Amino acid sequence: MIKSPFFALLAVTAALLASATVNAAKVYKWTDANGQVHFSQFPPEQQKQAESVDIKTTRGDAEASRNELNALRSKLKEDIDSRNKRKEEAEEQKKKDAIMAENCKRSRERLAMLKNGGRFYKTKADGEREWYDEKQTQKEIAAAQADVKEYCK
Repeated sequence: MIKSPFFALLAVTAALLASATVNAAKVYKWTDANGQVHFSQFPPEQQKQAESVDIKTTRGDAEASRNELNALRSKLKEDIDSRNKRKEEAEEQKKKDAIMAENCKRSRERLAMLKNGGRFYKTKADGEREWYDEKQTQKEIAAAQADVKEYCK
């Protein structure tokens, strides 16, 4: 008695493969009234002039078939991996584009604020304000312009 389903499946598969190469089906060939040639495993019902054709089958090279199947599996795995990698790269690029768009928006807002004038300051560690003079304001404007140039492509 076979205890494992795997061995049962293996035995059935081996039996089917062996019987497939031994038992070749008959093939019939005939020409219809329109001159069309037909091939079938069943003889024609209406016409009696069917010719039996011998089909010679040979046993396939199992090792070559196995190698071809493994090559196809490898190619399929490579294709799946490649597709998944492209998908991940696209998602990563989408995230980077969103970050760049947000940085661009903030840089433009900062530049607009600096160009509109007014007094600007920086808060020191002790909480006191350090007010910018014109030279410092121009440096900040130049830095904001550089940020816009970098992020808004």
